[in-house]
Amino acid sequence: MDEVVEVVAKLGATTDLSVDRAATALGRFKALLAVPEEDFEELASSILKVGVNSVATESQLVNIATQISSMGAFAGLTAQDVVGLSGALASVGAAPEISRGTLTRLFTLISRAVSGSGEELDKFAKISGVSSEQFASTWGTPAFGDTFLKFMDGINNSGKDAVAVLNDLGITSVRDVPLLLRLANAGREVGKAQSLLRDSFSDARSGWMENTELASQFGIIANTTASRLTVLQNNFQAF
Repeated sequence: MDEVVEVVAKLGATTDLSVDRAATALGRFKALLAVPEEDFEELASSILKVGVNSVATESQLVNIATQISSMGAFAGLTAQDVVGLSGALASVGAAPEISRGTLTRLFTLISRAVSGSGEELDKFAKISGVSSEQFASTWGTPAFGDTFLKFMDGINNSGKDAVAVLNDLGITSVRDVPLLLRLANAGREVGKAQSLLRDSFSDARSGWMENTELASQFGIIANTTASRLTVLQNNFQAF
């Protein structure tokens, strides 16, 4: 319990999240994505690294993550991939409720396609550049994060036909199509595969695996008297 309080206090001191909001965010990840308390420091480092390296603030990221965690779990996304996806959505200016609606409709279509194992599944697989069997095998597992990135690459590679490709998949909403196009195209350079979405996933994953970002960012501010007082107050509130 002391370790949890320390993580909450440090997260509150190094981000624009209040202590209460930081505690709530970690609690939601625990409840919706089965993140154990012993992994809270890794989760905090993941959130921080995405926040530091993107135009999204940690509070924007958390607001979206809170909305999409249930659907992320349904698709098989790991906690760090939900962080990465939330950071990318926040960076392209997506509102939390719209993000939730778009992903709910997209993942519902994918779920139905996988269950049907027919033409619709073939369409999703073709766009993603994998076989139908490969696409289906990753759905609902942690491996789906990479399949999702390939799918978004495929949307981008569709160029001027991207809208028609989405419509053919059953994605026609005036909210869903623009958001998915922004997410697929953001941060891409001609001739390069890298994108804002891939960068966000990479930062979230490395932040979790390295588990140094929280300590590093806290170390930067811990040298000032003001930061020490903030941590003291945060610890008191957390207790």
